[in-house]
Amino acid sequence: MQTYDVIVLGSGLGGSITSSILARKGWRVLMIDAASHPRFAIGEATTPDISFLLKIVSKKYQVPELHNLTNFHDLRDHVSSKCGTKKAFSFLYHREGQDQDPGESHQFPTLAPPLGPDCHMFRQDTDAYMVGVALDYGADIRQQVRIENFEFGSDSVTLTSTDGEQFQCRFVVDGSGFRSPIAAEKDLRDSPCRLKTHSRALFTHMIGVGSYDEIGHELSDYGIAYRFQEGTLHHVFDGGWMWVIPFNNHAEQTNPLCSVGVLLDSEKYPMTDMAPADEFASIINRFPRVAEQFRNARPIRDWIRTGRIQYSSKSIVGERYCLLAHAAGFVGPLFSTGLNHTLQVIDGLIPRLDAALKSDDFRPGKFEEVNDRFQDGLEYCDRIVANAFKSFGNFDLWDAWFRVWVAGNFVGTTLKTNLYLNYVQSNDESWLEKTSSEPFCGALAGNFAPHRELFESADSQMQAFSEGHITASEAADSIRALFLTADYLPRYFKWHDKNVRTTSTFTLPDLTRLVLWYTMFAPKGIADDLISFKLTGFVNYAWKRIHRSRSGSRRKLAWDTLFVN
Repeated sequence: MQTYDVIVLGSGLGGSITSSILARKGWRVLMIDAASHPRFAIGEATTPDISFLLKIVSKKYQVPELHNLTNFHDLRDHVSSKCGTKKAFSFLYHREGQDQDPGESHQFPTLAPPLGPDCHMFRQDTDAYMVGVALDYGADIRQQVRIENFEFGSDSVTLTSTDGEQFQCRFVVDGSGFRSPIAAEKDLRDSPCRLKTHSRALFTHMIGVGSYDEIGHELSDYGIAYRFQEGTLHHVFDGGWMWVIPFNNHAEQTNPLCSVGVLLDSEKYPMTDMAPADEFASIINRFPRVAEQFRNARPIRDWIRTGRIQYSSKSIVGERYCLLAHAAGFVGPLFSTGLNHTLQVIDGLIPRLDAALKSDDFRPGKFEEVNDRFQDGLEYCDRIVANAFKSFGNFDLWDAWFRVWVAGNFVGTTLKTNLYLNYVQSNDESWLEKTSSEPFCGALAGNFAPHRELFESADSQMQAFSEGHITASEAADSIRALFLTADYLPRYFKWHDKNVRTTSTFTLPDLTRLVLWYTMFAPKGIADDLISFKLTGFVNYAWKRIHRSRSGSRRKLAWDTLFVN
């Protein structure tokens, strides 16, 4: 029988990152996967919040290879040119049978060089890369091995495969996703799922997807900074939304594929007997511009159609086991919170598991905070997504709720950026440890009190609308009005003004302006949490990143991307 300290089920990003860190610490680690690499996976678009959390985890656990996943240029140069760039989240609102109105659009830019941009990960390459990192640190892997039985003893866990092969370890980390064998073994799933969001999905990879920039109106008509093709495009409509994630949107692209998926409200779009491809066609043909974008598109793999994609668990920890985020619960891909949840669980688990392995004390109580943080974060993000689906039936209401998400994404990113840059300037590792404490932990600023207060007020307006007490326009006006007194956001964002549908970009000049605003105008307590690093230190870090990009990349970083949208 093969014996290890930790067995990690699943070798996707969650499992391979966990294995890399544990192996780096010197523990005997085995990854077991029912499939094999390379393989198809979704969850391809990163966010600025995720990118900075990856930077912190990379430094905190001394796995520098993780840094190559934190921005497009390092990803392209060191992992795969098959990945795409993500300069913005773009949203286009569509009405059935009508042309899309450029005034019903939104964009939230991601970080520009030298801190960004974010990425479209071609997961078969990024996942295989991280498996290689884990193996390089000393982990082992067994692929195409399916575990069917667990025996949890007083001092070990024995796992038995469908072929009768046995493995033994002191602790099991389950990163296998929805079909978690630990969740099944321990009867952990909530039944019914307690989450508010109720949606189903169709998705695949396609070729021949048109660039919306060549199909839509002139870019200036939308009032946005970046072309749609340069980031993740969301088509929003009553009852659902669609993602379009191109991997071929940069000069050195070597991948013609585009990730495409549709999320549908299960009540407005109940399951049908149509073939998945026919159902997809029936949806996009309702919206003329979307239909034009997919006129020459065809899938390169079978469509995947799901039932309800949401699931949740009563607990994610127990005697000698922990479930990673996607094995524990899932809301959906809207707003790209999945990897954030995964990293939060890993970051909470690693120090506790390391201590347990050293002391041989695996009592569940020692891991309970990991469970509590995950459950709170999952439910918070569920409310954000569920309210988004409610708002899709009315553009004015969607416009208002979009602002709540943007504020959370912006603040969540700023919190992580503040920790990272303070660490870079001081080399004081205590800054890295703050990711597990409020207000820095969690996704979308859920533990930052000023934003959480605004969120709860906005959520109450959504509930009043849902119950018929107020109209969609009344709810929208009330939500936007909350930003008039939101002193944690720069006033020049004008986020209360319905005519403003995008924030400023995050190029070097705009970032400098941002730092100066928080230094000069933000309340002190807020500035301490969001931007307490020195402007001179930030500029020094930025120029080092610029020099590295210009001297180390295969393609020299164009100077105008630092200053021009």
